[in-house]
Amino acid sequence: MGMRIKTLTLTSGQILRELIVDALPQILGEDFSIVSADLPFDGSLMLCLDAKRHPALVAFDARDSGRALLAALRAVERLGDNRGMLFRLYPALFPDNGRHFPENELRLVLLAPEAPPGTAYLARAFPALSAYTFRILEIDGNLGLLVDPAATDTGRIEDGVPPETPCAPFRCGLDPGQALSAQEERHFADA
Repeated sequence: MGMRIKTLTLTSGQILRELIVDALPQILGEDFSIVSADLPFDGSLMLCLDAKRHPALVAFDARDSGRALLAALRAVERLGDNRGMLFRLYPALFPDNGRHFPENELRLVLLAPEAPPGTAYLARAFPALSAYTFRILEIDGNLGLLVDPAATDTGRIEDGVPPETPCAPFRCGLDPGQALSAQEERHFADA
């Protein structure tokens, strides 16, 4: 007998949070830890330490990737502005007893059903950003999260040379090797 697999849409934020926590080892590494699963900011956010003990802010939304991105950016700004409060609430984030918050090591992880708008640009401008898409699956009565990295490479400009644009053949029913008639050549030359 085969497995029964269905794609679901969740309405419960708590169930989605539990599924994301279950999926975090494949994103942050097996030895990750959650510093706070309930940050005092708007949005669905978690503050974690990845397997290398670097801070990671995980933002997720069941429907709107743009909302997850905005909540994450607001939280990053507030975390940077309130280092004293951050140290008192989450001392695990400060490896040297509060002397500095490793802001340059902060990862921003976004999870949503679709990649947020501008993901490719943001990934180039902010290399610490990782965007993932997810689907909620029910497999033989058990819920799970299928997580995939969001496509962020739409062609990078390296050494000042833009990537080559792929060309699609003109779809007119003609053989691609067939030349235009003299009349067609004159028409397009005048255009």
